[in-house]
Amino acid sequence: GEDAPGLRREYEIAERQRDAFRDHLAEIFPSVRLEDVHVEGANDLERDITVSFRGTLDTFYGRKVLSLAASWMPRSYVQTLAPLATRTQPLFLPAPWTTEEEIHFALPTGAAVEAMPGNTVLTTSFGSATLRFEQHGREIVIHTAVQFRQLHISAAEYGAFRDFCDQVERAFRAEVKVRL
Repeated sequence: GEDAPGLRREYEIAERQRDAFRDHLAEIFPSVRLEDVHVEGANDLERDITVSFRGTLDTFYGRKVLSLAASWMPRSYVQTLAPLATRTQPLFLPAPWTTEEEIHFALPTGAAVEAMPGNTVLTTSFGSATLRFEQHGREIVIHTAVQFRQLHISAAEYGAFRDFCDQVERAFRAEVKVRL
């Protein structure tokens, strides 16, 4: 999608991948300690960019309940794609794109899930979003997929498109609550 060229530039030099990824991750989890970052596809235009990482969230020491976000990336679709309340001219998006994530959280011994959001599926002519939350023993797995398909949004469709962007953002605000 449209983010691929920027991601390829950020991750093309292997020695800088860890720091570049830590900077992105710090926007959601300010004090993460990265143990491993592996990037595939940064130098191959025919492949998707895949980032796999492992780390520890240190900010939760001493807390009794913590909230785990559904994504490691900030989701600001309204601000980025539909910032105006209304439009009189059509909106042209640069390219269709799909973003998929799968995050695995390993819970420490004695921790219990206090609240797990329900799954979300949004489908419109503009695109789709799916968020799926699962628990497998002491592991929480969050699968997300967002796709923007339509490139030309007429002025008459703009309000519905903006609503779609807002619904996707709200879906990503869902958090898993864990009691330590």
